[in-house]
Amino acid sequence: VFGRQNVLDPFDLQASSADLRAIYVHLKATTAVPTSDVHWQWPGGNLTLWKSALSQLPSCHQSSTASKREGGFWLEMEQHVGVACSGVGKKGCGAFQLLSPDAAFHHLYLESDCYYSMRDAQEIQNCLGKMGKPRATVLLLGDSTTQGLLQEALGMWSEVKPFKNPWNKSDVCSYSESYSSQKKRVVGLWSSKFCDTFGEAEAAETSSVVRLGGRGAVAMPLQHLRKPKCRGLGNLADGSVVHDLIEQIQKFDVLVLHSCDHDLCIEDGISKPRVLQHYWHNLQHLAKLLRKHAAGKRILWLSCAAQGNLMSTWKVTQAQVLKWRLDRLAFETCRQNGWEFIDGFSLISAALLKNRWFDHRGIAGNLHTHTHCCPRGSAAELEFLRQQEDQLPYKLAYQGGVGYLSKMLVQVIFNQICTVSA
Repeated sequence: VFGRQNVLDPFDLQASSADLRAIYVHLKATTAVPTSDVHWQWPGGNLTLWKSALSQLPSCHQSSTASKREGGFWLEMEQHVGVACSGVGKKGCGAFQLLSPDAAFHHLYLESDCYYSMRDAQEIQNCLGKMGKPRATVLLLGDSTTQGLLQEALGMWSEVKPFKNPWNKSDVCSYSESYSSQKKRVVGLWSSKFCDTFGEAEAAETSSVVRLGGRGAVAMPLQHLRKPKCRGLGNLADGSVVHDLIEQIQKFDVLVLHSCDHDLCIEDGISKPRVLQHYWHNLQHLAKLLRKHAAGKRILWLSCAAQGNLMSTWKVTQAQVLKWRLDRLAFETCRQNGWEFIDGFSLISAALLKNRWFDHRGIAGNLHTHTHCCPRGSAAELEFLRQQEDQLPYKLAYQGGVGYLSKMLVQVIFNQICTVSA
């Protein structure tokens, strides 16, 4: 059940007490350095005790006032795990196959003292049915990464999907090539009526609404905090944006909010302290709007995401540190207003060394960890992948890339929505 050698992935583990990490012992390893060998291993007890504690983990019941920044870890599973995931948690980890495990990814993210059960469509429908009449509806409000989360929710749960075959989306997408004057070469592009040129779902209902029981349940109709880009919450200074936002949120019972990277698009002459000041000011403006127009609604804030491909943060250095500070400001806003805070940073941070979890070609990961709604890669790229000995990247290219991390994060978000505080 737990992988070839029952190992935890060797990253992002910290010394702690009264949790799984305190009783786990890793196989001893040797690392060669120029002058000598360095021996290292995690302290703890025996593997039998650890596996016993793992099987008794309770499900996570996150509180609205606590941040999960202790850090969890990715547990390696067998590639062909049964639906029940026996041995993980008191009730098994649920619909593990929804994470699309394969040779590169067959892992489950756990907190140090609890685990997340993978929910299928029926469980999500039942959860929302208990929260409202006829059923609670969830709005995702954010940027392109939030749109990516919706795309993974569509794939995992929706009765109506913007594709016929999740493993080969070429049946609903077409490929064309044209000369790009900007890139000074011929470029290939996949497109469909469901996708824009960036591989993200368009606003059509088929690709922007998760339908359960014949009704819309989860949606992201517009990206108010993304366009214009590099303004984030600053877009709320536009009266028309505020008007549209207020009109939109009236239709939903649960609001999941996120804004981070577009708030970090620093313009020339703006210092980092001022970026933090602007973010705090904009958070307070958002809170004021929601106190007036979203009273009685459940509001959750999704944190920033850790970023592996730091080359793409060319506009700002120390991006990770700044994101932690933005999250601290968001967390304080949650505390002041009774919102709930979801930590997605730790989940991504624990995966930063796994390049193929971010991109099927093994390129260092960036913020967009969702599968595209069309295949990825030009004809030349696909032919190169086809000739590789490992055929998985070729298969994943037709799937639209990888989406492991976004799928897991969606499950974490709906764990928060579907469970009450312990």
